[in-house]
Amino acid sequence: MRALAILLASLLAGCGAAAQGARDLAMQTDALWTANQAARSIASGRATADGPMVLWVADEKRVTQVRADGESEEVWTPPVFQRILRLEALDLTGDGASEWVVTLDGSRVRSFVLGFVDGSWEELAPGEPGFLRPLVGPDGSPWLLAQSAGAERPFSGPVRRLQLVEKGLDEVERLTLPLDISLHDLVYVPTADGGHRLFTFEPNGQLGERDPRTPRALIWRADARTVSRPVSVERDYSNLLGEEHEDRLELPVPAQVVDMDGDGTRELLTVAGPTTPVAVLDNVRVLQGGDARVMVPAARGLEERVRSPLLGRAMVGVVRFRDAAGRPALAAAVWTKADTGFARPETRVLLLDPTTGDVLPGPGAALRPAAP
Repeated sequence: MRALAILLASLLAGCGAAAQGARDLAMQTDALWTANQAARSIASGRATADGPMVLWVADEKRVTQVRADGESEEVWTPPVFQRILRLEALDLTGDGASEWVVTLDGSRVRSFVLGFVDGSWEELAPGEPGFLRPLVGPDGSPWLLAQSAGAERPFSGPVRRLQLVEKGLDEVERLTLPLDISLHDLVYVPTADGGHRLFTFEPNGQLGERDPRTPRALIWRADARTVSRPVSVERDYSNLLGEEHEDRLELPVPAQVVDMDGDGTRELLTVAGPTTPVAVLDNVRVLQGGDARVMVPAARGLEERVRSPLLGRAMVGVVRFRDAAGRPALAAAVWTKADTGFARPETRVLLLDPTTGDVLPGPGAALRPAAP
């Protein structure tokens, strides 16, 4: 027992040192944007086809738009007594502008598709009970998936593909996927030969790949836990007998399928965590670690090409972006302070080099005189 205690203390000391270094890096680098919010999602896109690329950062009470120069404004709030669980953005209609897919939690979970109409974000279709998620489909086109919310577990029923039409949402097909898989745990990666590969975030925290012809068949699974689920939401459920019980909804960081270097091969941009949570004695809270990673499909599985140096921070999302000079970059939303009830939370959006993962200086760095 004493040996086990010494080993545990050594592990925590090592994790604490890594976390301290990451915290120092996050706190000392000029952020693109900083706010006293506990962000849950970050997305990038264009509100209009001819508009600039911007970021949308969502906490449970608001969505804030952040420009490449660091200027920000609050652009949307959920209805009263509703809280934002998740926000993602994708051009679902092919017109060059992004639509939002927002999931709200109130008396029940509902998801909405919003578009930028006449200067504000408006619902394009009636809310769908349960969950919606936009993603790149196996053919490379934008897909919109739906799944109902269960009475006794977060996700229930088959995953359905919908399309946005003038009067709302129409079902296109039902996907042949295992019923215990969440629509948030799917990643399709189109291949150059016209096929695709299907990766999944497994419930045990490992990354897996499934046979696209028979998705119920698991081809391989990673040896260690790598899936980062930093956003954990407490929810109350009522079962079929009307009995109330509590559960936690743990959502993985949305993975983006992008061609980072323009070579025609699509990579996976995601956030992956260490094997075990990293203990950070910061406002008496344990934060889940995570790094931004660019993963390349290999003959068997995925190979890491780029990783950010933010081990030990609670990264809730990373998306492709461009800095104020128009250069490619990654934007990562990172919790730098936890909400304890006595201290306010803090989220910073940091820019990363897409080829090295290094932290880039924010726009504020240009305003300071050079060091002698």
